Amino acid sequence: MSFLLLSGFVMTALISRNFASLDRVRLFYADRVMRLFPQYLFYLALTLAVDLWLGPVTSYTQGITAFKVAMNALMLPLAFYQFGLSDCLIVPPAWTLGLECTFYAIIPFLLIYKCRSIAFAISVVVFLLAYLSVINTDIWGYRLLPGVLFIFLTGSLIYEQASTRRAIALLAIWLGMSALLLGLLRIDAAKAPWNREVLLGMIVGLPAVLALSRRKSGSIDALLGNLSYGVFLNHTVIVTIFKASGSDISRPASAAAIIAVSIVMSYITFTLVEKPVISLRRSIRYKPSPDVTGALATLQATPSDRPD
Repeated sequence: MSFLLLSGFVMTALISRNFASLDRVRLFYADRVMRLFPQYLFYLALTLAVDLWLGPVTSYTQGITAFKVAMNALMLPLAFYQFGLSDCLIVPPAWTLGLECTFYAIIPFLLIYKCRSIAFAISVVVFLLAYLSVINTDIWGYRLLPGVLFIFLTGSLIYEQASTRRAIALLAIWLGMSALLLGLLRIDAAKAPWNREVLLGMIVGLPAVLALSRRKSGSIDALLGNLSYGVFLNHTVIVTIFKASGSDISRPASAAAIIAVSIVMSYITFTLVEKPVISLRRSIRYKPSPDVTGALATLQATPSDRPD
């Protein structure tokens, strides 16, 4: 949940500074493709090779077919993996990348047409229906965009300039999540999957992201940001390899080795696979089209490149 908040914050910053007009939305999509796919496709191929070498080691790879592998490679279908890809989720955590893609698809339009409030309200209604188990809690209250869009948009709100109105809105969201968590003590919603976790994530994550947003990022932030994506993508296949080699991954020494290997691999793949694309990504930023307004041109003249 904290990651969704961060994503809403960073994407709002990215779009506001570089892609805040309809003619630049396609460039935003290109930027996101260049950010997500290089390392993802590398680790997808590596994980698939390990799975084929060792044989299916989890229920996530029992149904590998060429078509399902192609759906994995496209990334976006992973957002809906429950509907046909649950037995071929090659990089299991990557379903959240599919969720991210669905958010990327709509956030430029929500910002450009200033309809975040409407989208937020609709998403809250969907989440509440899932919270009460009127609709499937796991799917609509945790995994699909309609039920969690309000979390992304809370992060988007955090990016806005500090004001009394923003402070009241964020406080109301935090109190609402706290009230729903307390409500779990009295209703059967506590038994539904992910209710407690989603609410706790919001209660902890909202003030944390708000506090972090007030400090300037530096070289350490950039380094950790660069390493985080590779660690996210590679840790599953590394754990699989360690298990196949007979290592007891519950032992502290094995856990430390897995962490170390994951970080080193992430550094290598960032340097060799993703870094060469960064200059291309930056080349499509900070260059207003002829019809971009003077205000947008001013924003783009003083860019701040966050780890995103």
